[in-house]
Amino acid sequence: MKPPPLVQSSVRIFDLSLGQMLWSRRSVFLGVLLGGPVLLALALRIVSTLYEAGFRINGVRAAGASIFGMMIWLLYLRFIVPIL
Repeated sequence: MKPPPLVQSSVRIFDLSLGQMLWSRRSVFLGVLLGGPVLLALALRIVSTLYEAGFRINGVRAAGASIFGMMIWLLYLRFIVPIL
């Protein structure tokens, strides 16, 4: 009996393990939590690009560093870290 090729066996093992890990409840939950800031950043970038006024806080155009700090504080430190 001839053993299966190494690459084909590796791909099959990877497929099986990924299929078992991917759809667990924790993996989906973490994907949603980690995808939230990316979607928020994308929305803010679109608003900043499409509208001449950009993203304003109290009438002053918000800089990238202040928006990043707000996202980290609000999303990660207030919600994601205590949940994990």
